[in-house]
Formats: sequence, structure tokens, C-alpha cells
Amino acid sequence: MSMHIGGAERSLINLLSLMDYNKFRIDLLLFKQQGAFLSEIPSEVKVISAPELETLYGAHHHRKISAAKKLSISLRRYLGTCFSWLKEKQFDRRRIERWEKWYAEAVPPLDGLYDVAVAYSAGEVMYYCIDKVRARRQVVVFHSDYSCIDIDLERELCYLERENSILSVSEQCVDSLKTLFPCIAEKVHLFKNPSSVAQIKKRANEMLADCWSSTDALHIVAIGRLHKIKNHALAIRAVDIVAQKRPGRIELVIVGDGPEYYRLKQLIGELELQEVVTLLGSRDNPYPYLACSDLLLHTSYFEGSPMVLDEAALLSKPVVSVRYPSVEDKISHGVNGLISESNATELAECLLEIVDNREILTHLTSNINRMDFSAFEDISDFLDALDPETKHNAA
Repeated sequence: MSMHIGGAERSLINLLSLMDYNKFRIDLLLFKQQGAFLSEIPSEVKVISAPELETLYGAHHHRKISAAKKLSISLRRYLGTCFSWLKEKQFDRRRIERWEKWYAEAVPPLDGLYDVAVAYSAGEVMYYCIDKVRARRQVVVFHSDYSCIDIDLERELCYLERENSILSVSEQCVDSLKTLFPCIAEKVHLFKNPSSVAQIKKRANEMLADCWSSTDALHIVAIGRLHKIKNHALAIRAVDIVAQKRPGRIELVIVGDGPEYYRLKQLIGELELQEVVTLLGSRDNPYPYLACSDLLLHTSYFEGSPMVLDEAALLSKPVVSVRYPSVEDKISHGVNGLISESNATELAECLLEIVDNREILTHLTSNINRMDFSAFEDISDFLDALDPETKHNAA
């Protein structure tokens, strides 16, 4: 894990900002000490280093590593990646193959004995914590719906059996883990991603995001990494349908960067949407763009519990989302947003409803403004996982 912009990373920053440092001393180990969120790590947190691990995961070569060791680790990284690609076609299967057969041997155990080791992400973060961190208690936090991921269940179970507590961020994700791994179901508990209400509102007001061409158009923002899983192409195609039917009445700004950037840019050109859709790129602070929009558009194929939906609610913005297994954990159709089937035609119909009747936006926004956001800062479920003997009540 790094501190690049992402949902799990934002969740971690929010959690760290809500911890009581009179009760906890926290070391934070990153696979890469990189990313926009580095500056948001609370000063009470000690960021520690594991040179071999950082070198293995492609960070700049660590000065504490000798040239010979750098070469050895780089070779292992190259061979491990190549051979895992040849053996496993699916990304998550490749990760465990690469870790067990190639990476684990190159990484020494972390110094010291901890009361609790928390893997704040699945995959190699969890594998590292179990294999290389000595702790009296092991906890992992899952941010994705495992029913939507092709994994080697038998190999994954070998790690999950060694966890003391397994947390996941939505009811759907919890149910998926219990169904896939019934033998460890009693360890699986719900922990909803925390959000720092005051911090998000403060950052939303740090600047005026003037990125719209027309004051009359429906202003839509999509926020997320430009990756196939996020399905931004669907958003663009749906907006194209609306733009053809209601010229000048809709605009989309996409905040984020990633491997799909050039494909999406090409699609925008093919559909002649340069005046309608803007690829804004990555922003350290995306909240002003959300704050100045009319609504958030969410088109992912699958999610765990996306932070951006909570952040939209905190800024009084309705969401139009496609359907995925856990969407109703966040969105109630007609209450705080609209849910569409995952195709461009039906998504465009949802957007057209709002373009033609802005009272829908007013109704949804009014409902959001009546929501109670106090639970967004509740981390008692996480604290219970750290210390199950002490019951932590919500503040």
C-alpha cells in the first residue's frame, strides 16, 4: 500500500485522524512511501521503513540496500512477475503466486513485537503481515466484495485462518466472505469506512473549482482511478446519449488518472464530446469539484463500500449509480440518489430524468440534508477488533 489517492488510502487517513493517541502508539509501514496522502498522515503516527519491501514493490531503490542486494531483489521482482503471469491469468491469483513463490523469501521479518498488526488491505498487504510481522493479534480489513474477485480460495484461506479478526466494509462484503469461507465466518465482522466530516467540508472550501462551460447544463462529476473496473467508458457513452437528445444541457468532469486515460480520451474524440466531457486528471483535493457539481456519477462494475459515495452525501450531493452487489448499502433509489442498470441506455434515461426535471435533484438533496452523519466517524467496530475484551461504544 502507498498513499496515492484511492478509497482504501482515504479510509486509512480518516481512521488515523480519529484514533486516540493517548491510548495507542501507531507505526505505519507502506510498501511505497509515495502519494498525495502522505502529507495527511497525523504527526502522532510513526512512518517506518522496510527497505527490501520498498525495493521489491518498485519504490526508488532504498539507500540502505547494497547494490548487490538491489540487483538480486530487482531480478526476483522481474522473474516473479513474469512467471506468475505465465501461470495465472487473473490478477488476484497472480498476486498470491508471486508473493509465495518469489517475493516472501526476499523480505526479512519486521523488527519488534506488536500488540496488533493490522493489514489495511487484502492481498500482499495481508500476506506480508501474516508472514513477516510478529504480533499477538492479527487483523485484516477487506475493501472489496470477494464474490466479485477470482481468487484461489484454498490458498487465501491459509492466511485467513491465521487472522484473529477479519473486517469488511459493507454488509454485502461481510456476507460474501462468510459464504466463501464458512469455516472462519465467526471471525468476520462489519467495519464501515470512517469519514472525517469536518475535514471533508473544510477541504471542499479550500478553492473554487471552476471547470464548467455552461451555467445551464447539468454538472456531473465522476471521481476515481481511470481503470477498467471503474467503467468510466459507460459514463461517457451515457452522457453522449443525453447530449444528443438535449444539446448543451449536460457536462461531465472526470477526476482521476490511470491506465485507461488514453483510451477514454480516444473515446471522447470519437464521440465528439470534447465540449461535454473533460478528463481533469488526478487532483490531490477532489472535493471542490464535487462541491461545485450537481451530482456524482458512479459506474463501477463492483465495489466494496466506496468512500466517494459517503463524501458526496457529506457535501449534499445526490448520486446516480449503476447497480452492483453492495450499491444499496449506500444508495436508496429515489431517496438519496438513483440506481440504474449497468448499460448506457438505462443510465442515460436516469440522467435525462434529472435534466428534464431539476425538482428531482431538489428532492434528493433535501433528503440528504436530513441524514445523520454522526455514524461516519464511528470507529468502535475497528477498536473492538483490536481489543475484543473491551467494548468500545460509539462516541
